[in-house]
Amino acid sequence: MRNPKLRALTALAAAGLLAATLVGCGDDNGNGAEPTPDVTETDAPDIDPTEDPTVEPTEEPADNIEGTIRVRWWGGETRQENQMAAIELFETLYPGITVVAEPSSMDGYLDALTVEMAARNAPDVMALGGSWPVDFGSLGGLLNVMALPGLDMGPFPPATLTDATIGNEVFAVPRGANAWGILVNVDIFEEAGVALPNDNTWTWGDFVDVAAEIAANTPDGTFGSELNPQELLGVFAGQRGGGGLYNAAGELIVADSTLIDYFNLFLDLQETGAAPPATLAAELFGAGIEETLMGRGLAGMGFVASNQLAAFADSSGANMVLMRVPGETEFVDVGTTILPSQFWGIAANTEYPEAAAAFVNFMVNNPEAALIMGPDPGNPINEVVAEAIMPTLDDNQQAMVAFVARVGQYAGIGLPQPPGSAAQPALSQRMVESVLFGQLTAEAAASQWLVEMQDALDAGAID
Repeated sequence: MRNPKLRALTALAAAGLLAATLVGCGDDNGNGAEPTPDVTETDAPDIDPTEDPTVEPTEEPADNIEGTIRVRWWGGETRQENQMAAIELFETLYPGITVVAEPSSMDGYLDALTVEMAARNAPDVMALGGSWPVDFGSLGGLLNVMALPGLDMGPFPPATLTDATIGNEVFAVPRGANAWGILVNVDIFEEAGVALPNDNTWTWGDFVDVAAEIAANTPDGTFGSELNPQELLGVFAGQRGGGGLYNAAGELIVADSTLIDYFNLFLDLQETGAAPPATLAAELFGAGIEETLMGRGLAGMGFVASNQLAAFADSSGANMVLMRVPGETEFVDVGTTILPSQFWGIAANTEYPEAAAAFVNFMVNNPEAALIMGPDPGNPINEVVAEAIMPTLDDNQQAMVAFVARVGQYAGIGLPQPPGSAAQPALSQRMVESVLFGQLTAEAAASQWLVEMQDALDAGAID
């Protein structure tokens, strides 16, 4: 029988971490939470991590599970290629399971998935981000992964599951963990004759000044910054204290003044020439890595997830480093947290839950899968898997892992994002665009953002 709650889905369309950093896992809104207890690890296949990841699998093939499952994820070319290679290995291990791969870009991903969820035609297994697990899980769209035989959740401490948990149910498994940071193109800094900032002390004002200096000392078409308005707000608000965007009850608590400062940040960057003009900026928001200014070597700084360093460096061919976000010592709190980069979720209406669970278990708990994927989906949370891949990482990949460990020394501890909060990234982008195009003042955008975000939370609230 169709779950009537699924009708509400249409409203939503509008490291291994070091043990010391695991207690910092959560969302990016700077909220606080109690540390969580350790969880017993499970055994993993004994492999030589220094060998080619395409070596013959050490697991015995599983002949007793059958089914055809659709698997969807998003990412750049490297992730797509690696994921396809992992699927090939999985089908070798599980000859009774056929995987229909559905690689995608991030653009329009959530909208398409929301429509399919409402129509009960979602992929059997899907990559999820942010609050999507609780959004879809609260409406009956996802299976409780804690109840699935064949999916080992032992390696995942509760702190890594907060954004997928409602009560005693967990609706997705983290693919890995990462942290937000500022990606710096060292080559552009050198070309502009600008010194790298001290990321332990720099402010948002420093960021604007440095970005403007880079733009003034590089050729036309090269900019000082390329910020992502969809995701930055959580960190920005978390720095200002009071809990960030939401409190423990899932209530919207961000101050009007914080939103005004946020929109003015983008306006300041545009007016100083540090960031691209409104038309170009709007085209680039949400673009794939290869299409961004950072991915083409045309911006000095960008706001990215730590697991994207290698992909940006490969795409641009530039020397790049990760730095802490500005403002972390400027305000009341540290806004950055260690959080799951993505999740794997399983559709509630899948015809083959056993096959879907086997695939997810393979992707998050099998060292051979991790050897193929590397840290691109985030640092593996399963410590056995993390230890297996560490010797195989190149310099950029090791820098990604090291950055998460460094940020973990300071990171705040996040609370779960409430149902409905998946609307925040698209709403924030739309309001930033309205400000950049002169359609709204920062003050008007802040007021409208608060109204629309509250409406989204109300629509997503669990009865």
